[in-house]
Amino acid sequence: MPQRQHVDLVGHQKYLVSQLDPENLIPIDNIIIQTGKPEDEWLKESMELIGKWRAIFRSIYIKWSLAINGLHIALEKYSDGDWQAEKQFFIRSLRTEPSGKAQPVQIAVWNGPETVKHHASVIPQVAGWGIIDLGSALEEFIFDLYRIFHWAHTEHLTTGPEFKEIRKLRNNSKNGPEGMAKWEAAFTARLDAWQRNAVYKPKRELFLAYCQFAGLKTPSTYKHTTLDTWADSIDGVCILRNCLIHPNATVPKELGDFSASKFNLGYDFKEGAPLTVTLQHLQCTECFLDQLLTGINLSLVERTGAKLPKEESGGKEKPAVTT
Repeated sequence: MPQRQHVDLVGHQKYLVSQLDPENLIPIDNIIIQTGKPEDEWLKESMELIGKWRAIFRSIYIKWSLAINGLHIALEKYSDGDWQAEKQFFIRSLRTEPSGKAQPVQIAVWNGPETVKHHASVIPQVAGWGIIDLGSALEEFIFDLYRIFHWAHTEHLTTGPEFKEIRKLRNNSKNGPEGMAKWEAAFTARLDAWQRNAVYKPKRELFLAYCQFAGLKTPSTYKHTTLDTWADSIDGVCILRNCLIHPNATVPKELGDFSASKFNLGYDFKEGAPLTVTLQHLQCTECFLDQLLTGINLSLVERTGAKLPKEESGGKEKPAVTT
């Protein structure tokens, strides 16, 4: 299934280890290991995803923080006494004339205090839309990992009598370009159908199942978090996203319980209190996603058999090293 297009406001550069100068180190966020083994190609492709998605998550956060910043600048402008004394704020939209032609018309006119009030009221909603955007992107990222894995291990989705014909196409794919094209089209359709069903599974369960399929383990240098706690935090992001997609006036028990847990990402929602999202919640979510990518990257590195450097981190897990 095609993923939506994302704006990249960050960008990444790749460096070979041999290009790095020990005397003038470039900040590194992601590692890509090339083992030279065909059976490890899917691990390399998965590691290449990390930089891409780190940029996407960061860009989504930047996009919504820019919108919030713009609203704060608007508050300053419209709070000015001179502006309020001389001007009003107009909003236009389109309305259809009897002839059927759409024309721009004013749908709202506000004085100074009303303008300030309404701009301020939008800020929590914008932060909430940012959470929805990040949560949706998190889901896309997990499915990106799955798709790379399944293309390298097609047997997982082609076992059973109902997939007899697709197995024939796989067997015939080596007979030439036409056979390969038929197999690739058939397996793409199978993978898309699997994803349409899997999207309804709890994301905690989906993430842990991927880790089991891929043979991923908690990085050996990590002492405070595990694959299970990462999955719990993924679940927390999705709980908040769902609360915002299906508007809740107050914090439901599920979100309150997550906020009271040890690995709550900095969420501070109290059951029964008004559900208000702030820029800080958006920041906490982006921070977790950045840390999640680092953890998965390191886990993929160790999955290839490579060793992680032991760092003096004062007992804290640090963001890793990049392409």
